[in-house]
Amino acid sequence: MAIACKDRDPERHKTLICLLDGERSLWQMAGERLPRAVGVLDLFHVLERLWTAAQCFHAEGSPEAATFVSHRLTMLLEGKVGHVIGGLRRLATLHALSGEKLKCINAAITYYENNREHMQYDKYLGRLSDRQRRRRRHLPASGQGRDGRNRHAVDRAESPGNAAPAGCLPQRPLG
Repeated sequence: MAIACKDRDPERHKTLICLLDGERSLWQMAGERLPRAVGVLDLFHVLERLWTAAQCFHAEGSPEAATFVSHRLTMLLEGKVGHVIGGLRRLATLHALSGEKLKCINAAITYYENNREHMQYDKYLGRLSDRQRRRRRHLPASGQGRDGRNRHAVDRAESPGNAAPAGCLPQRPLG
């Protein structure tokens, strides 16, 4: 991967992002082999823990569970990892959780604590937003690609390497 990165960006002008799950050995290897990379914890693994935690307090698939996850995901995307960790601790105490439910909450808390430095989603999103603003200045018009063709969400979704905006994707809780 390091060789491929050098081939694709020999001048090192681009931001290198390393998207990983919480496996410690992967983070260690990435740090050794790609030291300039910005480490980002895969949001799917973060969400998986949120849904599991939600089920300690609410029925699986319930609107309350969805609200629980949505609220905490918003906090994580705003960079408030500590608030989510503290809130989970408070809820576990308030509900006097024990056994499997307490074990589940503690596992989520530990996961977030161990991976906190790679959960700076607010900063990542800020960088993305800055890059998109700079890129828009070079586009012919809103909704058009560099070639002048219309580039609506469906067109972008069908083009390799261009994902449709999140609003065009089906919205449903991950199980």
